Amino acid sequence: VALHLQNDLEEARRILLDALGRQESEEYCLYLGGMSEDLNEKIGWMDRALRIMPHFARGYESRGLCLASKGDMTRAMEDLNQAIRISPRLASAYFNRGTLGLNQNELDRAVADLTQAVEYEPGRASAYINRGLAHLKRDDFQRAREDFDQAIRLAPEGFPAYHNRSVVHAR
Repeated sequence: VALHLQNDLEEARRILLDALGRQESEEYCLYLGGMSEDLNEKIGWMDRALRIMPHFARGYESRGLCLASKGDMTRAMEDLNQAIRISPRLASAYFNRGTLGLNQNELDRAVADLTQAVEYEPGRASAYINRGLAHLKRDDFQRAREDFDQAIRLAPEGFPAYHNRSVVHAR
């Protein structure tokens, strides 16, 4: 971990491989995937981890986020859907799928997913902000304001909720 923090990834990998006796495990694959800054490499490590442990919801979620970062929204949504099938109460997967929906202007889906996210993790201000943005795009100003107000209650130091609430008031 210290070498990883010092950005000596190759040496960190070498030591980790020696410590594990060169046996791959899901922890090994996920750790190495997380260390890499290359999205293709991260996806490759996630693929390996999911072959070892095909019912690992967070692995699908992580790979889905990498795929989304590469612009492969179809596969990203498939992975987030799979994460939710495996772990139906995984708030972060609903948040991420809802955020992708928001970015793709699939507003009904975004609102539904972000509503699930706040149901399972009510303290996540960013879910209220993103759901508020979806309401704002649908011209549902009352619900948008309610979500931005809740985000401010949860994270009063956060600028985005204040900014977005001011947009609602301007309309």
